[in-house]
Amino acid sequence: MSAKSESKHMDASASVDCVITAAGLSSRMGQWKMMLPYGDRTILDTSIENALHFCSRVILVTGHNGEQLQQRYQPHPAITLIHNPEFKRGLFGSIQRGLAQVESEFCFIAHGDLPRIAPTTYHRLWQHRCQHPVMPSYQGEKGHPVLLPSTAIPSILAATANQQKYSMKWQLKQLQPKFVEVNDEGVLWDVDTPERYQELIKHHNANKN
Repeated sequence: MSAKSESKHMDASASVDCVITAAGLSSRMGQWKMMLPYGDRTILDTSIENALHFCSRVILVTGHNGEQLQQRYQPHPAITLIHNPEFKRGLFGSIQRGLAQVESEFCFIAHGDLPRIAPTTYHRLWQHRCQHPVMPSYQGEKGHPVLLPSTAIPSILAATANQQKYSMKWQLKQLQPKFVEVNDEGVLWDVDTPERYQELIKHHNANKN
């Protein structure tokens, strides 16, 4: 990661953690997507860098290939690594592991396969922070990241497997999220399939030229 990523373009008061999950098997991709090339970095590098343009710390939750991510990111002073040994049980458990480490009054939740989220989107959501989750929408379709008040974390951590509430979608619905329309298609751009990855690269190359 570049030294540039360590500079923050943020409000003086915005000391905020961002949980980024990177634990999954990438089964729909057919190969591990986090380290796939994107520009002169990787998908995960870029997702983290975009968050750190605003957030003071990234809590990176690892699982599959966790040792590789540990070696890559451990030297970075603004990244805390948390391993989820039960990552095969699904995404929600990784989110719980990350949220358990949050120290800020509010936190963001994003995912490692969302490299097109604009840093300005974090700032826009921050401006709307309240005691409900704040989520971006693009042309009426909801996306990521989620800005969560820390007061919501205990109920999320209390959820256990085999319960209806063991799902981030269920938790957010109960917390009555506020939606903020953003001019950022990247909030919808998770990279799950080979076709989606090729679209991502095509878009990047078109904007580069």
